[in-house]
Amino acid sequence: MGRATAAGLPASNKRDRVLTAAIQCFAVQGLSGAGMRDIARAAGLTEGTLYHYFASKEALIEAAFRWSAFPAAGVREVMQRADTPLRERLLRVGSEFQAALWRRPDWTRVLMREALRAPLAGDESAVRGAVVSLAAERTRALAHALRAEIRAGRIRRCDPRLVASHLFHALIGQFVAQAAARSTPTRRSEADPFLEHLVDALVGCLERPGRRRGPARAA
Repeated sequence: MGRATAAGLPASNKRDRVLTAAIQCFAVQGLSGAGMRDIARAAGLTEGTLYHYFASKEALIEAAFRWSAFPAAGVREVMQRADTPLRERLLRVGSEFQAALWRRPDWTRVLMREALRAPLAGDESAVRGAVVSLAAERTRALAHALRAEIRAGRIRRCDPRLVASHLFHALIGQFVAQAAARSTPTRRSEADPFLEHLVDALVGCLERPGRRRGPARAA
């Protein structure tokens, strides 16, 4: 059994509660506006207890970023399945990114805003490192996978980083538009028409003539 806190809660549960409260505070007040005292109050803790879990606000921001599941886990694994049609693999990568964006939409908006501001701030601290572009890690992973596809002769020669960047930035643009309109995203069990059209356009440019594209989308 894991270590318990003085309140009787498992330590992992209290840490999750702190991270949830931190994300909520950052979503409302921004990264610079929300202080450790605000986050401690929202989590139902004393400020001293909060510092027991996170030595600084920068460490808390970095932990919240990682905890919110934005890293690119799975992109390489999905793209390595060469026996699966490229269209199907790109749809899987895109749908998982959409799910990450919508998991905590308020937090996603904060990260987007701060990622735009960070290069101008000249701040080389952990705060800046935690708010790098949402798509950056996935873009690198997908570009690496596309280079392997080119070397294997499965797709046409292209600029892999440009293709990967186009996919993820287009999906970020869709998120921004839907969030602004307060529309509900497509359920994960359903195919997203925007993603399908986007992937079909990319696959049409990338695949060599005669290669299998997978099931065609119904008209």
